[in-house]
Amino acid sequence: MDIPSFLKIRSTGLGRKLLFLIIIASSIITLFLTITQLYLDYRVDRGLLDERFAEVERSHIPSLISNIWLLNKDIVESQLEGINSLPDFVYTELLDDKDRVFYHVGAKEGEYLIKKEWPLIYDSPQGERRIGVLIVWATLDNIYNRLLDKVFVILTSQAIKTFLVSGVILFIIYSVVTHRLGVISAFLAKWDPSSDELPPKIESKRTKAKPDELDELVSIIEEMRIRLSRSFEKMQELFDDVQNQKNQLKKVFDGSSDIILVVDIEKQTISTCNRRAEQVLGYQEGELSGQLIKQIFPCNFKDITAFNNEIDASDENIEVKELRVFSADGQSIPVEAVSSIIDYHERPQLLILSRDIRERKSQEAKINRMAWYDSLTGLPNRALIRDRIHQALLHNKRHDDYSGVLFVDLDYFKDINDSLGHNIGDELLVAVSLRLKEDVREEDSVGRLGGDEFIILLNNLGKSETVARQSLAIVAGKLCTSLAHPFYVTGNKLSVTASMGGALCPADGDDVDELLRRADLSMYKSKAAGRNNFTMYSKELDIASAKRLNLLVALREAIHNKEFVLFYQPIVDMETNQVVSIEALIRWHKDGRLISPNNFITQLSETGLIMQVGNWVIEQACKEMMAQLKEGGCQRQVPIAVNVSPVQFGSEGFIDHLSNVLTTTGLPPHLLVLEVTEDLTMDDSSGAIQRLHKIRELGIKLALDDFGTGYSSLSYLKRLPASKLKIDKSFTRDMLVDSDDKAIVSTIISIAKELNLEVVAEGVEQPEHAKTLVRMGCEQAQGFYYMRPQASLKEAIMMVPPDQLNKVKNTNN
Repeated sequence: MDIPSFLKIRSTGLGRKLLFLIIIASSIITLFLTITQLYLDYRVDRGLLDERFAEVERSHIPSLISNIWLLNKDIVESQLEGINSLPDFVYTELLDDKDRVFYHVGAKEGEYLIKKEWPLIYDSPQGERRIGVLIVWATLDNIYNRLLDKVFVILTSQAIKTFLVSGVILFIIYSVVTHRLGVISAFLAKWDPSSDELPPKIESKRTKAKPDELDELVSIIEEMRIRLSRSFEKMQELFDDVQNQKNQLKKVFDGSSDIILVVDIEKQTISTCNRRAEQVLGYQEGELSGQLIKQIFPCNFKDITAFNNEIDASDENIEVKELRVFSADGQSIPVEAVSSIIDYHERPQLLILSRDIRERKSQEAKINRMAWYDSLTGLPNRALIRDRIHQALLHNKRHDDYSGVLFVDLDYFKDINDSLGHNIGDELLVAVSLRLKEDVREEDSVGRLGGDEFIILLNNLGKSETVARQSLAIVAGKLCTSLAHPFYVTGNKLSVTASMGGALCPADGDDVDELLRRADLSMYKSKAAGRNNFTMYSKELDIASAKRLNLLVALREAIHNKEFVLFYQPIVDMETNQVVSIEALIRWHKDGRLISPNNFITQLSETGLIMQVGNWVIEQACKEMMAQLKEGGCQRQVPIAVNVSPVQFGSEGFIDHLSNVLTTTGLPPHLLVLEVTEDLTMDDSSGAIQRLHKIRELGIKLALDDFGTGYSSLSYLKRLPASKLKIDKSFTRDMLVDSDDKAIVSTIISIAKELNLEVVAEGVEQPEHAKTLVRMGCEQAQGFYYMRPQASLKEAIMMVPPDQLNKVKNTNN
């Protein structure tokens, strides 16, 4: 049909209608079929693309995971290239477990790209482990191009067809299809997926009626635009997160307090390092990179096992080693180092992490010294001196010779601490330790056990036991003499002596504990002998020690079994021969015999058992006296006297105990007399006189026992609240044959009268004693001459004077 005819048909109403209906029908059918075909082709192409993605996931990923775990790099690369060779796949990359690119194939070329990610999870015996990510990029350009080609063919055929009908169809096609497709094409052509700006919305005039397929296409494109935009935002967020993590890792790398080196394994040079490495090793920024690693680890570089391929790169058990590195100025620095192989700049390199441990080494040295040496004097401490004695014993046994152990204890060192302070005491200990070290040989050892106790080990004393003992005694005497010389400490001139005990090894003991025990035992023997001397160990010391131990055990059993009993001895008025007081005396009833207190009182005091026994004596004496008063058998009341030891007297709660006993028994306080020794009152540092006054305030009387054996001055005696003096029996016993003792007794009696004190003479055993005391003016006496101690308190109170007593009285009258 020619153009005029086309125009003629177009101009008629029927023609317009037919042409309109034909064009509309054919256009609708053609357009519907075209769009349907395009959509189906698109879905088929996309389905094939998705099938290829699925094929990658099914077939390639499992073997890829295995090869990555086995580090088969060549196979991995080959697999990646195979995946990228699939249709429409343009770029394939593999990320490691830290999301760094391990390998990639192809390029991200194409206008319309989509990607697919698969996390690579390896199921190891220890559990699932993520070892990387596979990302595949595909292009949609080919799909769209094929669609556009089909559109072009359809549009061309429709144009030829409609050209024969009317130019109106071209206008309709243009208006309804071509123009709108042009808008969409222009939109897609202008959209840059790499831009971070949101693409503009498609400007398309929608029909007022139900949207057609082109409108749906626009909607789909719009939805896709929105989804892609959202995906882009998420990708941007992921990118930002990765960048932040990278920045954080860099901060950790640069800010780490450890030395971090990355070493090129082939070149054996440092590829990179952190700032800490440069600071510790003394290099300026950038100078350390490129240096040979052997300059840093010159002597022990081979100790880094990973560098020498002695460990598998996949081994998770990394050994920590102590090595030494050398700084730029040649200083040797101890470090703890670990190493492992990493991928750096797409090639395996050695990562070395080292920690400067100079401070720790210094602290370890200090701790080691504290563990083996005395912090005050610098001498070997107990642990080290024991170890040296042990080594000496082994040497003695191998070479059949002798060594000596001296146990040194300073005399009255506590007095220096108490009077001048512990600082002066510490300085004195340092001075003593220096003098001891100066006075022994270089091969000998001086150690401090603690406090004022020292141990001296003398080696190589010879092969003769006699000679060795003589040498040990000579050294001990030399040390005693040396220590006796004054010490000048912070302006104070101090004199100090030492008690020493010695033991020979291995003759006196074949183990350390036995030697120290026997040397210590010998030292205490020196102290008991007057101090400032030396005692060599002998078996007799062990025997005496065993006796003391047995006695202590027996005393504890005696307390438990209530084997102690009280005997009572009267104190007599020498003028009237009447009993004026009773003294309670303790005895030990053991195995059917009575043991005198002279055999166990000292041990009770030294062990503190005197507290328990002494309190029992007071309680029992008060209870017995109160029982006699209640019976009414006594014609008159007489007080009962009890001896009090210094340990018991100075204990906390002693005065309260006295008060409780008087309250419990009901005994009137004036009927209780406490006998204390004068030595107890000489040192008033503990408030002894004040305590005596408190006891006197309770109504209890006080007597000064064993007077004359101590060092009391008259002025001091005047301050004591005592009402009675008791002359020690040693003076009374010998006054008949020793004029000095007789003069002392006479003087004490005179002093007592001048101070208005009652005086009692102890140990009166003969009539001549009594006569002499009466002539001296002594008022009271106590001793076997009058009555031996009685088991019955009543018998002691009701004493009947023997005939000779009346004779003494009549003679003096």
